[in-house]
Amino acid sequence: MITAGQPVDRAQLLAFPLGDGSGHNLLPSILGIMVQAPPTDPLAVEFFGHVAATLARDWIWEADKGRRRNMNSKFDDDEEGLDYEKETMLSGHLAQFLLDLSPGEALKVAAPVLDAVLAHSEHGGAFLERLIRSQDYRKPTPTFWALWQTILDRLVEAVRQQAPVIKSGRLGKLVEMIFLGLSWKVDSRDWPPLAGEAHRIEAAFNFFAPNASIIEHYVGFLRRIGSTLLLPSALVGLAQRVATRPAAELLTSYSVKALEEILGRFIYSDPGKLKATSELKTATLLLLNACIAMGSSVCYRQRDDFLTPSAPR
Repeated sequence: MITAGQPVDRAQLLAFPLGDGSGHNLLPSILGIMVQAPPTDPLAVEFFGHVAATLARDWIWEADKGRRRNMNSKFDDDEEGLDYEKETMLSGHLAQFLLDLSPGEALKVAAPVLDAVLAHSEHGGAFLERLIRSQDYRKPTPTFWALWQTILDRLVEAVRQQAPVIKSGRLGKLVEMIFLGLSWKVDSRDWPPLAGEAHRIEAAFNFFAPNASIIEHYVGFLRRIGSTLLLPSALVGLAQRVATRPAAELLTSYSVKALEEILGRFIYSDPGKLKATSELKTATLLLLNACIAMGSSVCYRQRDDFLTPSAPR
């Protein structure tokens, strides 16, 4: 049994009950110590592999329990998985440790949760959020993008195969985090880890069929941390998607507000960028008209100002 102030050997550490309440008081201390271990420490790597496997089992168990409940099948309702506090603690420390590893090593340690990320997409999305937050507090690392890309690849394959999880429509949190959907500061226009990697977000947007949720997530990304690297060129692809269906089917009130802000930045500060090519000019007008169709008086004024020739200097 592990007790405070006593040395811990490998067998004790790997037998520590992560999934029940018996070691709850010691768990924060153990995680705090292990997450600071060198990434080359075999015991730390093995321990966090144990953490990943514990989380994956819990996600799968919880998803199965939900399915059985929906089917009115018998299950032990008294059986409990990880509580929110413990799940958050485990996945948060796992995320921190993974980003200290090389991409290849991180993918090995994280394999159980990566395999389970679609089993319970709410937990999978929360785990990706913790990876994003962990990356936000450190220098950019290629390991983050290796993990992000693997999660996206699993999601893409599920879409192509029309897996049951896709048909269920319960992917909101996971998809939101694919587009790095944290509550960024209102003046955020860039994110250092995106340097040389922003094309990944654009490619994700281009893969998914256009719908109001996907467009809202992408516009939110462009409004904040994707602004510097992808605008205004990304407006062309966005406009092509918005043009596929009536504006009321694709633009939420949030999307309209975000587009008002994005387009206003250029129209009133650097309109020449939006008029640099016929494609960009056409895309700008299409997006303005779509927002106007949604009742935006702001975009109505922006369109007038955009089309009014600049006074000669």
